[in-house]
This record gives sequence, structure tokens and C-alpha cells, in this order.
Amino acid sequence: MKLVNLNYFEPINLSQTAQTLIIENPIVFRSIIKDLIQQYNGGDGDFILSSSNEIIRLDKNTHLLKSFFIDDFNNRVIKTKIIEQLATLEDEDFYCLRSQLNSLGDRLSQTVSYPLSFNENFTFADLIKFLNFTIDVSELTEVEALIEYMLLYKELLGISTFITINLKDYLSTDEYHSFIKDLNNLEIHLLMIESKYHPEIDCDESIRIIDHDLCVI
Repeated sequence: MKLVNLNYFEPINLSQTAQTLIIENPIVFRSIIKDLIQQYNGGDGDFILSSSNEIIRLDKNTHLLKSFFIDDFNNRVIKTKIIEQLATLEDEDFYCLRSQLNSLGDRLSQTVSYPLSFNENFTFADLIKFLNFTIDVSELTEVEALIEYMLLYKELLGISTFITINLKDYLSTDEYHSFIKDLNNLEIHLLMIESKYHPEIDCDESIRIIDHDLCVI
């Protein structure tokens, strides 16, 4: 896949594990990020994503991480995919459990004077929803949680390309190199949009700089 913004930079090949786009002019940086977020939210924008010379949707083929701190592990999209995946694992134990729950429902309905009915034909998918499975990252570091989030999107939604905003501000040199190594092993691709150069880590991966005068270096 290739990403381009015709107003500011030539196509960036997103097939590499890690690439950096540095935008030194704060006004331009703010404008580009605003435009990017707007486009992910379904609005118009100047970013064009393509694959095999065909334009494809940015929001369906990449994922924008607006913050280093992930607080939506259990968003509606992820939870729906988890339910769909677990619902395919139905086995005979479910029918035994449903029979026991129906028996309990019968006994409870007979303890009151008013007529009651209940859902006797709930499905395995209904049970999965009731159990309310969630992603638990309480034992992970922030960097581990970020990797887990990316891996979830890859495994559940088929999205393996991510765009971040000022990610490097949150990582030490050792954390950064370990992070990139993990992404490479997981075949996850990353475009880091940054507002400044990080001399301690900006030396290995492909870097493109839009300076204060809007010249591309």
C-alpha cells in the first residue's frame, strides 16, 4: 500500500515495518493531523491510500492511533469480532447448560403468583454476549498493551498497517528498538507522524522530513 498527500508529500510505501514522517512546521503539522482525523471519521481529506494502483479506503485498511495510551480495547468493533469468533466454538456442553438454566427458569417462575415466561431458546451467541468477554491488559506495560492492540486489529479485522501521532515522545531508546523489533516479527507496518526529529532513535528506519519552509528532505 502507498499513502500520499498531494499537498505535502510524495507516496510513502507502507509495506516497510517502520517509517517516519516529520513535519517541523507546527501549523502544517496541526493541519495535516486534523485532516487525517477528519478523513478517518468519514469526511473529505487530501490523503490518498492505494494498493496495486487502485484507490482504497483509508479507514478500512489502516488504523489511526491518536494517543499512545489505549483506552478502547473493548470498543464495539473489537467486541463484535470477539463474539463472532467465540460463537463458532459451540459444543455439546452448551445444550446441557441451557437445559439446566431452563429448569432453573421454570422453578423461579413457579415461586411467584403472577404468570411469567422467559427465553428458553437462547443461542450460544446469546450466551457469549451475556458472559461479556473483555480484553484484559491490566498486567501489561503501556508498550506491551500497544502491541497487543495492534495485534488484535490484525487478527480480528485484518488490519496490519497503523499510523501514529508523536509516538516517539513516549518511548525510551531501548523501548523503541524493542518495539520496532516486535512489530517486524509480527509483520505489522507502522507510519509514525512526528512533529520533531529524535536524534537518539531517528537513524535506522526510513525518514521523510517536511521542514519549516515546507521543503521535503
